[in-house]
Amino acid sequence: MRYFTKIIFFIFLIILSFRGYSQQENTLYFMERVPQSQYLNPANHPDCKWWLSGLIVPTWVIPMIDPIIVPVIHFPMYMDISTPFALNDVISYKNNKPDRTFLYDATTQDAFLKKLSPINYISNNFSLEWLNLGFKQGKNYWDLSLMTKYNLNYSFPKEYFAFPLKGNLDSTRVDNGVFDGQGINANVYQEASIGFNRQFSKYFRVGIRLKGIYGIANINTASSKMKLNTIQRTDKELLDKNGYMPTTIQTESDMIINASLPLVTITNDSNHVPNKFDFKNGVSSQDFAKLKNYGWGVDVGLIKEWSSEFTVFASVIDFGYINWKSYVYNYKLKGKFDFNGQPFSNLNINNINLDTLLKQFTNGYKASDTTKSYVTSLNTKYFLGGNYKLSKKVNIGLIGRIERMPYNYEYSATASLNLKPFRWGTLSLSSSYYKKSFYNFGLGYTIRIMAMQWYAIYDNLIGAAIFPERTRYFSLRWGVNLVFGRGKKKFIDKNKPLLNTL
Repeated sequence: MRYFTKIIFFIFLIILSFRGYSQQENTLYFMERVPQSQYLNPANHPDCKWWLSGLIVPTWVIPMIDPIIVPVIHFPMYMDISTPFALNDVISYKNNKPDRTFLYDATTQDAFLKKLSPINYISNNFSLEWLNLGFKQGKNYWDLSLMTKYNLNYSFPKEYFAFPLKGNLDSTRVDNGVFDGQGINANVYQEASIGFNRQFSKYFRVGIRLKGIYGIANINTASSKMKLNTIQRTDKELLDKNGYMPTTIQTESDMIINASLPLVTITNDSNHVPNKFDFKNGVSSQDFAKLKNYGWGVDVGLIKEWSSEFTVFASVIDFGYINWKSYVYNYKLKGKFDFNGQPFSNLNINNINLDTLLKQFTNGYKASDTTKSYVTSLNTKYFLGGNYKLSKKVNIGLIGRIERMPYNYEYSATASLNLKPFRWGTLSLSSSYYKKSFYNFGLGYTIRIMAMQWYAIYDNLIGAAIFPERTRYFSLRWGVNLVFGRGKKKFIDKNKPLLNTL
């Protein structure tokens, strides 16, 4: 046991020597000693009688026990960023030096396009934990949480790259020239939640978290449909006399964009198109308190000890919506437009008539603006997995995750090795498949000194350090908790049966 402890501690120090930043926090799911694991499964509960954390608790001013970024103070927060492709998808290397881009030839172009999904996302999320308070009551656990959350998703179709590279005559490509699914979806909101979980039997636990949401700002692409096609011109007389292009570009679009922006005043032109954005002066906290953007959400989860070694768990997170009523702007663009090109002589750009081109566009497309309330859904997440105990201090876990995004779903899976070598610390090492990549290695750990518990979860920390050119996402969560009531057990559990029942 002494050698096992030394090996684990040595691995721990080596991992912390890597420098990383961070997305996709599946590793937290297996860290049951951290109260924040309830954010991914409300049936989880820490091994203490009560706990306290958050920005309003002064423990955050204490530097983190973490050689990666000491002496920087760790705010109780979570952040991530992800992209659909990595650096080596865009630039290939030879002898550790940039060699060529994906535009080099048809082979490299095809390889790049294969790595894209029909709808792709560039995402960024951030949450700041103001308060997390919880306590044990017999077989029940209660907790209260206050957080500020921000999320941004920019979605774009594969056709952004496929159409200019391959055109619309490629019979092997589905939906040539279809640009559906492009848009921006962003939220800033306050969330207050109450969590409850109960041990219904020795082997079965269920949890629920109810959330009240107060929306601050939003941009929502409610509908995004667009088609682009090129056709060969047959009107030779028009071509000969006016010098137009030999092809016509046809576009057809139907888009709806909503926004709730308390800090911005938007002015529209006569065609109902925004042409001026002004930031408001003198906005105070009282103005934000008058917002009427309310919503709700719910998390549910369960944990079932199927046998003495095998445990299964499942959860649904962020099922809910926000109703936006304050400072609302709605824009709708619908119509068709044929671009025949612009004639000019002697390569004189001054001969291009932009007024005529704009008039053709406005005649084809009709824009409208209103100020009606609208509803947006939260990005619901679904988890299913389990872990297997190799010993009292070592277990392995596997979890799958599905996240509902605008216009599509994103999938990931994580395998984790979880160690509890000491009562004052734990360590989790993980490997994930996400964004069509296996080069995603994560780390999570806790360190407790008396009632002070430091925790940090770096999903894809090791992957970013070893394979930075293959990195497509980063995430981190860190903070300090006050945990009480982790005394020694007064009794030893009897051996559990081979198969547990409710």
